[in-house]
Formats: sequence, C-alpha cells, structure tokens
Amino acid sequence: GTIRQKGGLHPFPWRGESEYDVLSVGHSSTSISAGIGIAVAAEKEGKNRRTVCVIGDGAITAGMAFEAMNHAGDIRPDMLVVLNDNEMSISENVGALNNHLAQLLSGKLYSSLREGGKKVFSGVPPIKELLKRTEEHIKGMVVPGTLFEELGFNYIGPVDGHDVLGLITTLKNMRDLKGPQFLHIMTKKGRGYEPAEKDPITFHAVPRFDPSSGCLPKSSGGLPSYSKIFGDWLCETAAKDNKLMAITPAMREGSGMVEFSRKFPDRY
Repeated sequence: GTIRQKGGLHPFPWRGESEYDVLSVGHSSTSISAGIGIAVAAEKEGKNRRTVCVIGDGAITAGMAFEAMNHAGDIRPDMLVVLNDNEMSISENVGALNNHLAQLLSGKLYSSLREGGKKVFSGVPPIKELLKRTEEHIKGMVVPGTLFEELGFNYIGPVDGHDVLGLITTLKNMRDLKGPQFLHIMTKKGRGYEPAEKDPITFHAVPRFDPSSGCLPKSSGGLPSYSKIFGDWLCETAAKDNKLMAITPAMREGSGMVEFSRKFPDRY
C-alpha cells in the first residue's frame, strides 16, 4: 500500500482525496468535535438532520475527545456518539442483560416516562433528585457509562456490535432522542478473518499481502520508518537518562514504543 508515503494515501480523512471525507484532519480523536459543529450548524439552519460520530476506544482516550464531550454536555446538541470498543479497554463483559437493558433504555416508552417524570417532579427538588439517583444506581449496576453520563450524555450499552439486527433496533430507538446520546458497542478486532482475530495487533496496520495465505511480507530492508527511528532514539536516550519517561498514544506498536516498554517497564 501507499499509505503514509509520499504521494500515497493519507492516514486520516482528507477532503481532496475523497468526497466522503467531511473534514481534512491530521489526527485521530476529532470526530466528536467535528460532529458538534455539524449538529449545531444544522440546528441553526433549521435542518432536520441527524449527526452521528464514530470513535474507537483508543481514540477516545485523547483529551480532545473528552473536551468535545464536555462541550456537548453543556450546549446539548442533538447528536449520537458511537464508541466502537474492540479491545475491552473500557468494559469486560457483554451479556444478554446488557443487550436487553440497552434496548429498554433507548426505547420510546422509557424516554417518554423519563421526560414526563422530569416535568411532573420539576417543582419538587427532593423527589426529582431521588429519581435521578435511583436511575443512576440502576444503570450503574450493569453498565460502565457513569463517566459519560456525568459529561451530560444519555449512555446506552454496552451492546454486541456484531449482533446487527439488535444494533439496528437500538439505533432506531435512539434516532429521535433529543440531546447528546452515547452508544457503546463491543466488537472484536479482525472479526471474520481468522489470522487477524488471532493476532489483532500485528494486523492492525499491514502492508499489501495475500489474504488467502494470511502471511505478511517480510521487511524489504529499505529505509526505516519514523516510528522505528523514534523508538530506537527513545531507548538509547533512556539508557543514558534514568529520569526519562514515556507516555504512549493508546497503542505502543504504532508509535514505536514496544522495545521501550520491554526494556523500561517502570518508566512506560
């Protein structure tokens, strides 16, 4: 492939490359920020448009993503954030109870009762606060979305991202919900391609290869990548300076920090 090479494909959305790239960006973690702008613009123009942002469990760890969610929770645009969690970094289990609860909490009946209760008890602060806390405790017993709820989102999930029919039902339920919504789906990296399912890290970003064999080509021995140069420099410098510590941007493999994490685990 030509990705990240001179004259090749861009690693991130680029408007000059595809008409389907809404914005040109040079980093991950930007979808929620972009989505807020699109949702607010639609509202100001009086357009009935649904804004959906998709973000991965690695990308959502960036500060930019949390700044955007904090902003969305404040101005409350009608938008949906879909978290594609394929590394179990936020949640460990997805069961029938979670799937059932997700469909229940995203349904119109629950939404109507929830909004109706707010209006009825708005003049009785103690009861309103009690109902709010009760709802939070019920959801908190089976879902890990407390953080997103605190940021102002209505959290639904986690749900099985490979259960397409169930996912469609949940999305249909959420389509008309007002304010910022958050759908947490669990998926398996490389699903449907056995070599990638067994070794998702190696197959995260691969060169051109024959999918029938599942064998990746060996390095051509050409110029080293920027990540390799950075990783080597990091290890050499850390060996000379015991105060040097390194923080990985979600995945150590893509940033050339595998060797550093092995040699200096207490500084990684």
